[in-house]
Amino acid sequence: MRKPLLASIVTAMLFTGSSVKSVELVLFDSGGFESPGYGLGTLAGQNGWTSFGTGVGAVQNSIVQSGSQAVSLSGNAPSGFWEWPSFGYTPAPGEIVRATSGLLRGSSVTATKNFGFFFDAYGSTDEIGRIGIAENAGTLVAVATTTSGGVPGNYIVASGLSYNTWYNLQMDIKVSSQTFDFYLNGTKVGSDLPFLTAQSNVTDVDLQLQGRAGATDVGYFDNYKVVAVVVPEPGVISLAALGAFALVASRRRTFA
Repeated sequence: MRKPLLASIVTAMLFTGSSVKSVELVLFDSGGFESPGYGLGTLAGQNGWTSFGTGVGAVQNSIVQSGSQAVSLSGNAPSGFWEWPSFGYTPAPGEIVRATSGLLRGSSVTATKNFGFFFDAYGSTDEIGRIGIAENAGTLVAVATTTSGGVPGNYIVASGLSYNTWYNLQMDIKVSSQTFDFYLNGTKVGSDLPFLTAQSNVTDVDLQLQGRAGATDVGYFDNYKVVAVVVPEPGVISLAALGAFALVASRRRTFA
């Protein structure tokens, strides 16, 4: 009877260890842009949000992913438009800075569409990279702005996307490796994408509109959140199981 008891306890510890979840430190949570934290109208100036460039960022209640409010970005300046909250975080070795949000690209009656709506991440000195949904030859594609072979550019990582559809974006920024990952609806579509410039921290992850002259389509963001993620080392789980084994072995010697 002792051997089955030993096996069951060690298995239980392994199962418990394997279910250990990553630890998250919230750097910024929009709370879904809901009231009373946010009022309808201009986003800049609310809860630390800042804007730069030519465009309009507004809290609105017409198109939302969940709840009753979300943010719209509109404009058509090729030079771009940004909205962001600053958090200025330097990750510990192995930590990931993770930004998540829902994104919907609304269509418009004009043939000209804005180039893209993005997460645009920055460190203290320059741009890290960006992920988002862009228009390419009349279709929507998922795009990462990164370097490939040392050449910076906008690279397509997934195609066949639709207007008027909510997509969940996730950008995992890994300062330790100077790379980031792009998840679309929970599926990794871009892995270990190099930073555009070397950075030692993450100061902000912006909501960005990259425009085209004459475009009238609008982008919508909801449930924006940024966290620092610590994933437990596999060795911690192994040590927990080893500890359980040693405990049971000790009991066998004591009660034998």
